[in-house]
Amino acid sequence: MQTVLVRWEQTCRRHLNLPPEPLPWIVFYDDRHAWHVNPESKMLPERRRLSASLRFAGRRYPLFELETTSGLWLPDGEVLPVKAEGVTKPYAQHQKVYAQMALPALWWKEHGQDSIPVEHLYSEALHELTHTRQMTSAMQQITVLQARYHFPNGLDDDIIERTFGGNDEYRKLYEQEKAQLMQAVMAPDLESCRRAVAIMLETVTKRQQRFFRGEHDGWAAIEGVFLALEGSAVWVQAQMALDHAPARQDWKQTLTSLAPFYALWSQEEGGGLFFVIDRLVPDWQARYFGSEMPSPFDVLRAAVGKPDSENPRVK
Repeated sequence: MQTVLVRWEQTCRRHLNLPPEPLPWIVFYDDRHAWHVNPESKMLPERRRLSASLRFAGRRYPLFELETTSGLWLPDGEVLPVKAEGVTKPYAQHQKVYAQMALPALWWKEHGQDSIPVEHLYSEALHELTHTRQMTSAMQQITVLQARYHFPNGLDDDIIERTFGGNDEYRKLYEQEKAQLMQAVMAPDLESCRRAVAIMLETVTKRQQRFFRGEHDGWAAIEGVFLALEGSAVWVQAQMALDHAPARQDWKQTLTSLAPFYALWSQEEGGGLFFVIDRLVPDWQARYFGSEMPSPFDVLRAAVGKPDSENPRVK
């Protein structure tokens, strides 16, 4: 738990250019206990305040311990069966967010100790903590889009994959788009990266114009929100993996080791988009940790349309 907080402070300062505070309400847990960090203590059911505490950004935060033998109590009022996962959710009528994170022992108990490296579990925790800095604004954007367009019940970041994953024509365009994105990620210089991005964006436009119309009108906008939300969090995971990779390990190998855990479209494409945004768009973090997150495709359209003299990242 302390390592997660240390790495989250490092991530805010080093990679996101954000002040680390405020620390969100975090629920760490295993199959016997949950430990609440920075909770709204008046909301907690019967609990025990421990003498132990965690350090974050120069402050100490006490731990509040709850039993989980009858279920995992969460700030949104739910009591859920205990299972290994990392989740960020809103509460207080979507005005606040919390993160829940299973401890490594629970992951290994459910999946086997050799199945999930501890470094992946640290990066999973940072993925969820990244969401805590964006979830409120993302929910506001989604609410506006839901009032304007039609989306099915159970709207989440996998809605496009669930809807179109079985459509051969859509999948062909998506795979083409992903291959072009990977060319941009792997490009040896900024000029070739921008050329690859421009080609990818043509495929994006073709895909969205072909499929996001009629009953799916407005889905390009919701896709942008989910790609921004998941992509930036996957980018954070990758940065932490690179920071703690074995000495002299090739960066491509480090990223490849994360790939099996993030095969969902929103995470897979989103992560790639933010690797490219990080190459082409200076100070992009300010745009994605503010009041509204722009579509990654729109940000890249603007980036590749600028002459080199207007882009400080170009060498």
